[in-house]
Amino acid sequence: MAEDPYRDERLVQLYDLDNAAGDDHEYYRALADEIEAKRILDFGCGTGLLTRPEVYPSVLGSLSGALRPGGVISFESRNPAARAWEQWTREATYSERDTPAGHLREWLEVTESGQGRVVFDAHNVFPDGSDAVYTTVLYFRTSDEITADLEEAGFGDIAVHGGWHDEPPLDDSRLLVFQATKLSRG
Repeated sequence: MAEDPYRDERLVQLYDLDNAAGDDHEYYRALADEIEAKRILDFGCGTGLLTRPEVYPSVLGSLSGALRPGGVISFESRNPAARAWEQWTREATYSERDTPAGHLREWLEVTESGQGRVVFDAHNVFPDGSDAVYTTVLYFRTSDEITADLEEAGFGDIAVHGGWHDEPPLDDSRLLVFQATKLSRG
């Protein structure tokens, strides 16, 4: 079992295939154009940095401290109300595909969930039969919790959408997309 899947070169090869440009890239590019951004920091957190409870408040505070008043932050988070992890079973997620690393069999299995925390194993079985299993821990926060945390960190004008196309946030929205502006402290 691997703590860090990106120490396994076979899994590194798959990252860009699994995370190709899509609606998310289009959203952030359009936002940068809309606000006429002069500088952009892509704080890619697919690793879950923003979700870890021990660092989450300080990360938001650091981001706020790094922005000038009027600076904009935008990010997405999984929506806990959608309870997507209930579908992360071998039966529901099993797939096979040909990849640069060879024919791959893969699936997810939740091993623990409760109190906004979900632990799951991602299985990746390669042609030689080896199963590269890595464990991921995700922490889910509600829209109200994240909004309050952004306000506490010095952000305002907070908008929350239920997807990449300004959809309203609903219980079954897979994503919550946040946009907030650094306020002047006065």
